[in-house]
Amino acid sequence: YLYEATAIADYRFSRLYKKIMEITNEQKQVMISGILGDGSLHKTGNMSFSCIHKEYMELKYKLLNDLCIGDVKVRENNGYKKGIIYWISTKANPYSKRLSGLSIKNFINDLDELGIALWCFDDGAIHKKDYFFNINTHAIDLDTQTNVLVPFLNRHNIFPKIYSETKKDGRKFNYLYIPLWSGVFELSRMMRKLNLDCYSYKLLPKELEDFYFEYKDTEEFKERKTSYAKTCFFKKKLGLSQKDYICEYFKTHTVNKKQPII
Repeated sequence: YLYEATAIADYRFSRLYKKIMEITNEQKQVMISGILGDGSLHKTGNMSFSCIHKEYMELKYKLLNDLCIGDVKVRENNGYKKGIIYWISTKANPYSKRLSGLSIKNFINDLDELGIALWCFDDGAIHKKDYFFNINTHAIDLDTQTNVLVPFLNRHNIFPKIYSETKKDGRKFNYLYIPLWSGVFELSRMMRKLNLDCYSYKLLPKELEDFYFEYKDTEEFKERKTSYAKTCFFKKKLGLSQKDYICEYFKTHTVNKKQPII
């Protein structure tokens, strides 16, 4: 009887623990994007996230919900840039423990548009003149970038190229370069849905973004296959000459002089 009672108690506790630690999709997106971006996954299975923007940490705190330990915390930044850093940490949970034993190819397909947006807020930057978008992937090996990240983003209509950067000390790193007409509009729209004022500088001008989505599915636009042809199409629709800018925001897209390594 004692054995049966203990077994029943263990079973009930197991079910209760599983229910308590059931992971929502929003929590998954924060954790996966954190592994790809600025989060830290610890050996104990808990994760931590930090940023100079309180608004961004409050968003992650809201998405993680009851997985967080305490509230958004503050500490002094003792690194290169002085100031305040906001940070949060999570409880150890079955999903993050599972992630710690997997390679990126085994969990990347769990990432959806929310996770892509968070990843790009963490590690992305938009060029303010030509509106191409770079994602810092220095910590990810070239094979994973080539055979996992690029095909994954392609399925979301984002078509990056892999470029190489050489540091002053001779070290080489790779990053993902997304030309304006190869998915930046789609990426910017994903990111805009999170409505973050602190990272509005990482988005395209909304007027330009809206103009693109107004015409992107028209046959007239689809006929334009090159970046130059698409730029000319936009200018024609706005009644601009080739020397003019589009919506005063858009400047003629110039070809990046670097060559992709693949």
